[in-house]
Amino acid sequence: MKSSYAARETEIKQLTADMILLDHLLDQYGKDAESVRVSLRDVVPRVTDRIWREGQSASLQAAPFKVASEGEAFFRQIQDLQPNTDAQRDIKARLLQVTVDTAQARFLLFSHLGSSIPPLFLAVLLFWLTILFGGFALLARPNVTTQAALILCALSASVAIFLLLELDQPFSGAMAIQSEPLRKALGPLNP
Repeated sequence: MKSSYAARETEIKQLTADMILLDHLLDQYGKDAESVRVSLRDVVPRVTDRIWREGQSASLQAAPFKVASEGEAFFRQIQDLQPNTDAQRDIKARLLQVTVDTAQARFLLFSHLGSSIPPLFLAVLLFWLTILFGGFALLARPNVTTQAALILCALSASVAIFLLLELDQPFSGAMAIQSEPLRKALGPLNP
């Protein structure tokens, strides 16, 4: 579960880095790319909202992936750039590559949404813990110390299961991945 959570967190960090790189490349391209930079700033919050909405909704996770029209429009804007120098041609090629890489990262993120804990595993774990604690309660002499120990152990096991379930839902709950780094990756345009 921890590796699944860490993988989603890494994918979000990669998307954030790609957005920053796209903005930097568009800035290097020059004034001709100013409208594309504005579009990028418009697309990032929408994509972020969509990622977190999908991560929190089982029905959206079950639905097939649909490419956002904003993302398609952004890609077309990059394709439509008309480089005038060799440097601009190199930057445009890099822009296209980073945009494709970003789309692949986005598709990968979508494909990993949903629960990675099999329900059968959870049922067997709960059954096993019930039998274990029930056996301890039957075999131990009833006194304050054994009851306190059983309560603490049951509480500890419950918290562990809660944390497993929280790690399995990285976009919601108490341990949710924060969206702010992606939302705030791009500052205002320089005048």
